[in-house]
Amino acid sequence: LLQQKIPVELFPPCIQLGLQGLKDGKKRFLFAVTNFLVSAGYPYNEIEQMLHDWNEKNPEPLREVVIKGHLRYHQQQKKKILPPSCDNRAYYKDIGICKPDLHCQKIKNPFQYAKRKAFILRMQEGKEREKLTDEQKAMRKKFREQKKY
Repeated sequence: LLQQKIPVELFPPCIQLGLQGLKDGKKRFLFAVTNFLVSAGYPYNEIEQMLHDWNEKNPEPLREVVIKGHLRYHQQQKKKILPPSCDNRAYYKDIGICKPDLHCQKIKNPFQYAKRKAFILRMQEGKEREKLTDEQKAMRKKFREQKKY
């Protein structure tokens, strides 16, 4: 997981657009944005506040109990999952928030977008790339070996 949360300004266009409020697809977006925010390093108390703020921007807000229930269920899950992929039409495209920019061509998932932009920003700021542990190097080597066959 991430050592620090990814700033909102590095979120992909679909997430930024969705956070401005939605007429349709609110429950699908709720699912996607929760997985995105958890992946992006946000603690649940901040996610709850962001979802509350987002819900107030919706023309017809979801009932508060829907959001609280969703968050409670999400926290109980042992496995953290990424938000749905960009090619899953039921989400960003069908909701009407898929407005790709140049970075979108290089990614398959909204979280990859934010992670990539955060990486680019760190490189531009001259910060050194975090060194891999021996365990991470061994895993990468094993993965590359498997890919060859």
